[in-house]
This record gives sequence, structure tokens and C-alpha cells, in this order.
Amino acid sequence: MKNWCRGGFVIALLLLTHAAAVAAQSVAPSKYAGRPLVDVLRELQSLQLNIVFSSELVRPEMRVMREPKSTAPRKVLEEVLRPHGLEVRTGPNGSLLVVRGRRA
Repeated sequence: MKNWCRGGFVIALLLLTHAAAVAAQSVAPSKYAGRPLVDVLRELQSLQLNIVFSSELVRPEMRVMREPKSTAPRKVLEEVLRPHGLEVRTGPNGSLLVVRGRRA
């Protein structure tokens, strides 16, 4: 009877561990809308994008206007910059330069 209780406890523990692992994997991707633009740029930098920007162009009061449709980091970058009149240009050594958008 003692072995049966231990076995049941071990099985319950394994099930709880598995459930926690599944829950951790199903967390929604980070949301960008409403967050400071500079914070989102820093997060994208942590995803190995070599983004170079100036605090004169990307000001602290700038917020991400709407949730990007893309999930690819480079495309997300383009989408969060566009409403602020900013765009990305490829710079030296694969850097991504945040610049003012071209006027039509």
C-alpha cells in the first residue's frame, strides 16, 4: 500500500510538472501596442537586431501606435517606426539605422 501511494504521488508530480511546462510554452508573444517605442527597440535589439538610433529621433514620449501584424523582428521594426515618420536603412556591418522617412 505504501508503494502504491508513493507511485501515485510521483505520477501526480510528473503531471503537474508537465502541465506547468505546457503553460509556459503557450504564453502569448509580447505585446507592443501602447509601449514606449524606445523600449520596443531595445527588446528587438535583444533579438539580435543591430538597431542604431538617436534619442533625437526616437523620443521618450513616442509610443507604439498599434500592434504589428508581422512576427518577424525586422518587419516588426518597420511597422512600429512607420507611424512616427521613421524608417530603417541598412548600415555598415549589417546594422539597421533608424532615420527620418523620405518625403513623397
